[in-house]
Amino acid sequence: QGFVSVAEGLKFNTTAEELDFYDNEIGDEGAIALAEALRVNNTISEINLSGNRVGDKGIIAIAEALKINESVQKINLGNNVFGKDIAFTLSEALRVNQTITRLTLSGNKDHFIDTEGVLAMADA
Repeated sequence: QGFVSVAEGLKFNTTAEELDFYDNEIGDEGAIALAEALRVNNTISEINLSGNRVGDKGIIAIAEALKINESVQKINLGNNVFGKDIAFTLSEALRVNQTITRLTLSGNKDHFIDTEGVLAMADA
């Protein structure tokens, strides 16, 4: 509940450029709320969501928002709980987004991205 309120406030943010929510366990609900903010926010350039128990639903929402967002350059999605097939969703977002220069996916221990997923990301 608390993070959803923070994300709601980010819709109106015009100054914060870097967000570090490392290890806050925001889960899918928080990631979906953040994705909604990223659809309208144009100042945030760096986001750390590592260690937040974000699953497929949350990553899909973020990927969809990144198709629209034109300010995020670096995003860390490491140490979460999304499945290996999410690489295809992220690769679609990377094909559209022209600002992301660094995407970190390390540490998703039980959900390694397989060769097909790596190739899809590389192709983006």
